[in-house]
Amino acid sequence: MRAVHEGRLPLEESPVRHIDLCLGCRACEAVCPSGVQYGELLESTRDYVEKQYRRSVWQRFLRRVAIEKVLPYPARMRVAVWPALILRRLRLDKLLPKTLRAAIELLPDRLSRSKLPDIARTNSAERRGTV
Repeated sequence: MRAVHEGRLPLEESPVRHIDLCLGCRACEAVCPSGVQYGELLESTRDYVEKQYRRSVWQRFLRRVAIEKVLPYPARMRVAVWPALILRRLRLDKLLPKTLRAAIELLPDRLSRSKLPDIARTNSAERRGTV
């Protein structure tokens, strides 16, 4: 990430893909012997990539429409997955590329309208915080 910021590593597909695939869970921070704060580095690098890297039209569409305008809204998400569920029910999903078939397989058979609780309790007796 430092090499990208300093211009020693060109901002091209390989490093961008690497940054995009990182979940940002920060689990690496706990095991880093040098105590590197990867979360902060990742956030600044992702910001840098978004400002400096020219993504394909398809990637821009996915990011701007699907991720920003659909995923955060349950009603929109429900409407967006209907075509996939219909294709699966008609067994037409077999005609799709492997990656799309794999994504459709992750969908439940029926969409739930139940609202998630504001607070979810853990199975642990020890209370550690609220999320």
